[in-house]
Amino acid sequence: MWNAANNRLTSLAVAVIATAWAMGLTSCGDKDKEAAIELKTQATEAMEQGRYEEAIALIDSIDHAYPKQIDIRREAMHLRPQVLERLTQRELSRTDSLCAILTYRCDSLKNTMVYVKQPIEGYYTAKCIEGKTPGTASGLYARMTNEGLFYLIASCTQNVKSVGVELSADGATLRSATVEADGELNDRSRGVELITFTPAQSDTLGAFVLAHYPSPIQLTYVADRPLTIKLLPQQAQAIAETYVVAKNLRELGLETRRKAYLGRQLDTARSQQARTFEESPQ
Repeated sequence: MWNAANNRLTSLAVAVIATAWAMGLTSCGDKDKEAAIELKTQATEAMEQGRYEEAIALIDSIDHAYPKQIDIRREAMHLRPQVLERLTQRELSRTDSLCAILTYRCDSLKNTMVYVKQPIEGYYTAKCIEGKTPGTASGLYARMTNEGLFYLIASCTQNVKSVGVELSADGATLRSATVEADGELNDRSRGVELITFTPAQSDTLGAFVLAHYPSPIQLTYVADRPLTIKLLPQQAQAIAETYVVAKNLRELGLETRRKAYLGRQLDTARSQQARTFEESPQ
């Protein structure tokens, strides 16, 4: 993300400098056409050297600085989709590689998970806690939806009226969001207190456990009568494993959608090339 932002800033700087330079030439005389041609030459060189963002910025600067140079702008208009095609092909190559890596990771981690069937909707959890349910013992239980969303269920077999949890490990502490008793996300009706954290609320908790596992982790119930227990090693392992699987699946989904978007962008760039070529003077 930083690289993308940096590229945009660099491209903007190039456009500003190029425009200022070109306008400086104009002030010295009627050299608009020569200056516009020079910008187009620089854009072509940047494209050939793989500096695609810079090339696009230079092409755009021709429009801004020389709106009356119709012929040069038309040539630049044909150059722009060529640059976009090469830029998109580069991004597609990177996305393909990342998708391959993420797919391999997901396949490798698949054996650590087990699917639990439920009457309404099943879920995935780590094999190391297979058969363990939140209603049987206190702790923190990791789950993943069919869509790959990670979430946690805090279970407390004592009546403490909990509204959240706090994790502590290696001198660091993290408190969850507060979930007031509502009979659904915070249910106390079955002799055990169960708090279901949403995927958004669970993400930081999962990241905390992953960062500190296998160090001992303490779990404190945020309640009228706070209770602290040691998070079972199997529960911590399950959280770390499930979080990693969900994270990789989420990233794979994002990159797959990005790949589809880039494919459409590539088609558009090629279509624009054909159209601008046909419109170019013979």
